[in-house]
Formats: sequence, C-alpha cells, structure tokens
Amino acid sequence: ATLQLLRLLMAAEEAVANGVAAAEGVAKGVVRTHKQPVAKSSFGGIDSWKFWAFFAWICLFVEAAGTAYIGYVHLREPDGNLPQMGFAFVGEVKKRKGCDEWAVLLRHFTAVLGCSELARAAACFLALFVGGDAMICGFVGELAFNGLLFYAYGEFPSYWGGKGKGPGKSPPLDLLYASVGISATGLIAALVGRSRRTMHLLRRR
Repeated sequence: ATLQLLRLLMAAEEAVANGVAAAEGVAKGVVRTHKQPVAKSSFGGIDSWKFWAFFAWICLFVEAAGTAYIGYVHLREPDGNLPQMGFAFVGEVKKRKGCDEWAVLLRHFTAVLGCSELARAAACFLALFVGGDAMICGFVGELAFNGLLFYAYGEFPSYWGGKGKGPGKSPPLDLLYASVGISATGLIAALVGRSRRTMHLLRRR
C-alpha cells in the first residue's frame, strides 16, 4: 500500500510538471508570435523612414550650403558683392568726393548681412548634426525667413539691375522660389519620415 501511494504521488508530481512546462511553452509561443517581423515598405531594401529621413537631410544640406555661400560672398567679396548683383551705383559712390562714409556704410551693411546668412547656415548645419525634430525646426525656420523675404521684396523693392533700370525694380525671385521649394519638400519628407519611424517602433513593441 505504501509503495502504491508513493507511485501515485510521483505520477501526480510528474503530471503537474508536464502541465507547467506545457503552459510555459504556450506562453512563449504567444510571445514569439507577437514579435514576428512585420512586413514593411522599403526603397531598394532601405526602410522607408530611413529613406525619407535621408532625403530630408539632403534638402537641408543643400539649403545650408547655399546659404553659407551667399553669406560668404557678402562678407568677403569686394564691395559686399553688390556690383556682381547689378548695383552699379556702388562704384560711382566710391568715385565721388566726400562719399567715403557712404561706401563704408554700404560695406558695413553687406558684412552684417553676410554674418547673418552664415549664422543661419550654421543653425541648419547644427540641425543636420542633431537630426530628428531639429531638422523639422530648421525647415520651419527657413520657410519663415523666406516668407519674410517675400514681404520685404514686395513692400521695399530695391534698386536692382544697375544704371538705367530705375528704382523699384524687384530682384529676381528664382533663387527665393528655389529655396522655398527645397525647404517645403524637405519639411514634408522629414514629417513623413518621422511618422514612418514612429509606426516602425510601435510595430517592434
């Protein structure tokens, strides 16, 4: 009787152990099923959010490089690059007697303009280095700046194009349109990449 009781106890313990192992296996199977890789869209094998983020990075880099070049020529070129832009009166002012202060003042303004453009480019490069939402802020800042430029060009047109063209002629807007297009495209790409990355992280949880 004692041997039979021991055999029953051992059989019961083995049954309990088998039941626990089976339950753990089921639980692990559920977890594995939950963590199975989810199908994701890609471009040439690259995750879609990485593609959009890289495209936005390229747009902001082009914007920053162009701004840095404009700032450099205003700061370092003779006469602040004004003659190359079509402002022929700069040379005439320098030839007149007693107009040295005007020439110095114009050079001062172009140097300050160049410094502001270089600082704007530095902010864009910093956003590129940080990445993520900083790039979105960089694009928003560029669009805000260009929007103010549209207002300035409309309300305060410049003497553009040199002698004989007359005052009130606005400068060509091709460069401004290109800057707005690059910034708007980059902003859309950055927002799409951020949304795709958020969905990618949610799927992995």
